[in-house]
Amino acid sequence: MELVLTGAALLIAIMILASQRRADRFANLREQMSLEATLLTEQKTRKIIELLEELRRDSPEIPDREDLEANQMSSKADPHEVMAVIEEVTSEKVVAFPEEH
Repeated sequence: MELVLTGAALLIAIMILASQRRADRFANLREQMSLEATLLTEQKTRKIIELLEELRRDSPEIPDREDLEANQMSSKADPHEVMAVIEEVTSEKVVAFPEEH
């Protein structure tokens, strides 16, 4: 009887681990899709800003001026810089909110 229960417990543990592994794979795929969607959105937004700035420069009704914020927004984001900022912000939050014991 104990052998049957031990075998059943082992089988249940294996099934739980397999389902957790599958859930982790799906979570990683969701994160990857979210990252790709974010990058695509950033590209599209950058292009829209570039086109609006070009339209503004070419339109005779609108006074020509330098918009530094639009220039910054239309430049491509450096992934290494973004990662560094994320790590910095994350580490600050960890330090600001230490774990309670």
